[in-house]
Amino acid sequence: MRIGIHIGDIIGGVIGKNVVRYDIYGKDVLLANKMESNGERGRILISQPLKQLLDENFPELFEYSPGPLV
Repeated sequence: MRIGIHIGDIIGGVIGKNVVRYDIYGKDVLLANKMESNGERGRILISQPLKQLLDENFPELFEYSPGPLV
């Protein structure tokens, strides 16, 4: 399993008539998707904005190692 996490702006909406589903769109969704697809198996890849938010709110709680650049 590969996981990519990014924070940012999204647009969400319900699509379909017969089969209704909810989906999200936006450049930040595409970035998180790219992060997930290019991530390393068994690892969680986070964006720099998310790392900054975590460091500001939860200092010394997480350990980071370098990952691929997306």
